[in-house]
Amino acid sequence: MSISPEDVKQLEKLDISVQTDSLLVEAEWFRAVYAAEVPNPEWHFHKNVEIHYLHEGSVAFRFEGDRILLRPGQALLIAPNTSHQIVNESGEPHLRFVLNVRLAKRGDDPEADFLLSAFDRAEPVLVYLPPKVQRLFIDSVREANERVSGYLSVIKLNILRILWEMARLLAQSPKAAYDVSRKYSLNDRRSFTISEFIEKTPPDRLFVSSIAKYMNLSEKQVQRIVKRQFGVTVKKLISDVKLKKAKELLKDPSYSIREIADILGFANEQYFNRFFKQNEGMPPGKYRKSIEPSGGLPPKQYRKPPL
Repeated sequence: MSISPEDVKQLEKLDISVQTDSLLVEAEWFRAVYAAEVPNPEWHFHKNVEIHYLHEGSVAFRFEGDRILLRPGQALLIAPNTSHQIVNESGEPHLRFVLNVRLAKRGDDPEADFLLSAFDRAEPVLVYLPPKVQRLFIDSVREANERVSGYLSVIKLNILRILWEMARLLAQSPKAAYDVSRKYSLNDRRSFTISEFIEKTPPDRLFVSSIAKYMNLSEKQVQRIVKRQFGVTVKKLISDVKLKKAKELLKDPSYSIREIADILGFANEQYFNRFFKQNEGMPPGKYRKSIEPSGGLPPKQYRKPPL
């Protein structure tokens, strides 16, 4: 795409602010300069990060005790509050893009931390931008001029891509040393929901049928999911929950064996005794004595637990 001095004027008229889950990007300005003159040739500084990308020509930046010549394809990162002067020493027209942005975190996120740390520089940094990044600047000018539906969103996405590609270059493209949330498969989500339902449902209401109804699945589907994900049957999962709850209740001498059997949904005390002995190797009464401190309180008389 060929660009004329008139084409670049539309870009700087846009009010651009981009928010992600954890990052706020506010562009004080995103403009293109296509001229021999430098709009602001005086010494000055800005409160935000500023990126200068040169597409054509040449331009020099002066800092206190330093001078950097910007050539086509290069981008210069200038830290906030860094005094500098821009000089077109050749006197020829140049095409330069300027992106001045305020970056702020909106939440805890390792990728936002990476971006902010990459741009946290005290001294100016010069990098060469790959062609794919250079095209993002030119594409933004085209979008601003053609104004096809969605053009502002495309330009915002271009800015985010520019910032991330710059951050990678500044940090020398390190491999990510952090974990991000990953999308779970349908089976993973279902197995998690089944496990959560089993944990939270009163033991006397736990059945394969109740799980299937909650999941809006057939009992066979529930059985297959549990077997594939956990390697056991639904009955075994439910038994483990009931056994765990039984042990907790047996620690409390105020509950009789009959009460515990009722709480856990057993038809009578004999069924509970058989279940507990099969899974623990001893009847519940003997288990209670084995964990009971000397002088423990005797169990109270039978009482129906509240619904």
